[in-house]
Amino acid sequence: MRANERLIIEATYASWAAQDLSLVGVCLHDDAIYLVHLPPGSWPISGAVRGKPAILRSLGDILRHFEVLE
Repeated sequence: MRANERLIIEATYASWAAQDLSLVGVCLHDDAIYLVHLPPGSWPISGAVRGKPAILRSLGDILRHFEVLE
């Protein structure tokens, strides 16, 4: 992994830890894919979530419905 890739990942994690979705969005590519490794149908966002808007919506749902501990 190149240093700049690691910095992007670290910035994304830090933004998520701060629950700042606008900063998470800055870290994401428009065509990013977020994989939720749960059995299909077990949760509305299980599987692949494609594109920055869909990812930010699903992360927003997580923040609204769950207490994120880590």
